[in-house]
Amino acid sequence: MARTLSLDTSFLVDLERKRRSGSGAAHRFLQADPGAQLCLSAAALGELAEGYGDPDHPVLTAFRRGQAIRRHARRWAWWYRSAASRATPS
Repeated sequence: MARTLSLDTSFLVDLERKRRSGSGAAHRFLQADPGAQLCLSAAALGELAEGYGDPDHPVLTAFRRGQAIRRHARRWAWWYRSAASRATPS
């Protein structure tokens, strides 16, 4: 039976930064357990989305497509993104 793993923002950031080389800790972790079922919380999606100006950015779209995110959780994630952006000092 495949393990279910909940990904956090640090994992996602490492995955994105090492996307081309495939050499980061996140990539090694995924390669070690290719059958794992990956989950993404609305908070993690919101934190990731904060780094992108456009909520329809291709990276965010790919994450949303690959995840079963409940409709209310998706709205919460975009609210979180917006709130975090306002709270972050420039």
